Amino acid sequence: MVSACAIAVLAAAIPTAIARAFRAPPGLSPPASTGFVTRDPTTGNLMLNGRRFRFSGANAPFLGLAEDSSAYGAPVDADGLHLASHSEIDATLDSAQAMNAKVIRAYASLLSVGKSNAIQPTLGVFNSAGFEPTDYLLSQCAGRGIKLVFPLVDNYQYYAGGKYWYCTENGVTPDSVASQFFTNATIINSFKAHISAVLNRVNQYTGLTYKNDPTILAWETGNEINMFPNTGISAWTNEISRHIKLTEGALQLVVDGNTELDPAGFDLAYVDIYGNHTYVWPTPAQIPANAAMIHSHGKAYFLGEYTWTDKSIDGSATPWTLTELLSAIEASAHVDGDSFWELLAPLAQFGGGGFVLHWPGDDADMAARATHLANHALKMGFQHPGE
Repeated sequence: MVSACAIAVLAAAIPTAIARAFRAPPGLSPPASTGFVTRDPTTGNLMLNGRRFRFSGANAPFLGLAEDSSAYGAPVDADGLHLASHSEIDATLDSAQAMNAKVIRAYASLLSVGKSNAIQPTLGVFNSAGFEPTDYLLSQCAGRGIKLVFPLVDNYQYYAGGKYWYCTENGVTPDSVASQFFTNATIINSFKAHISAVLNRVNQYTGLTYKNDPTILAWETGNEINMFPNTGISAWTNEISRHIKLTEGALQLVVDGNTELDPAGFDLAYVDIYGNHTYVWPTPAQIPANAAMIHSHGKAYFLGEYTWTDKSIDGSATPWTLTELLSAIEASAHVDGDSFWELLAPLAQFGGGGFVLHWPGDDADMAARATHLANHALKMGFQHPGE
């Protein structure tokens, strides 16, 4: 575990010249964060307060139900998990701000099911205590100028549960890809009940109902949600996005959580944002083309996850570098935003995946890459190519 003293030493070692690079250009300031992010249906651009909203940010998976053991004073429950404490959330947000992040994709905050401290511990039963970290997170992001993207279900059966859980809890034995999650009306309705409970949550700190909170940029239909093959998934996406926006009246945007881009679904009425995740594919050359295709339908493009390590999930080297990826994003007029995987609070440790980033860096390589990401985020906030 990295000590607070070691982190302080690393922070002090960042050269003054690099620190200067984080400052806004003279006479400019980042766009105001108040108000809802909207989508221009003609251009596909995201908009905030009358100007284009372009961003870079981070995935922060442990801001709600967290998988690692807490280094910030939260008790570990019977499942070996904990609810993020205020100090852990504050430390993560401090790091995000230092990296100029304008958006955080809070992967596990509002999708957790099947655990004692989950949002939905058992089918149809919702846990007010499980919402508390997200209540606090929203209250703090509002004052920091950070927007949030919340996936609503996971494609996998990781620690926070996902589509397989909805099948088994409804008495259905899922096939290898839980295709019944997308086709069984009873299962779909149980997922809609989860969405409704989330959207209608009243924040104990702000008094705002989640579906009326401008701090939330978008609701994502799921994390890497897919059927393999994806034939018919656009009908499910249409039904879920309609439930979010029309039935429940959420004021925020909707992200299609299917990262396997399907042109048949690009014109869904209640979906605003489409995108990819990349750990190998798509390449830096392909991402601008994908984004341009999405924008041609009047929709926005979000690169929701990417590796910052030049390594893929299996540990092999990617055929491109972080520098190449970020340069391609910055140069594209059609990439609206991106978020790297994954930012943790400085004292939080997690052994899985090999993608944990602590600000300002645990070693020289991480520090250099974190600095690159921070400078990239600043550029995304001020550069609007093609305008």
